Amino acid sequence: MSLFPLGHQARGSLRIPELRNIPMDDRLEAVIDHPAFQRLRRIRQLGPTHLVYPGAVHTRFEHSLGVYGCAIWVMQRLLQRPHIGASLTERDILCVL
Repeated sequence: MSLFPLGHQARGSLRIPELRNIPMDDRLEAVIDHPAFQRLRRIRQLGPTHLVYPGAVHTRFEHSLGVYGCAIWVMQRLLQRPHIGASLTERDILCVL
């Protein structure tokens, strides 16, 4: 079973530091382009930590993309296990992603 069910295909990738490239499809692009998701660019994930550690300038936007990348990684591992992957439906995969 593909991580892109219901006819969606990857059409490129999004580079996330510390992870691999995350495959992009129309659904992910629509979520990223939504104004509510774009607002996350202005919210700091670590609060005022950047005042003590200048390199700690992570945003909720970056964090959310990283979490999505981890969700893909977990789903890929689950789909490789026959006794688990066979029981997952397309709806299950979409709910996780």
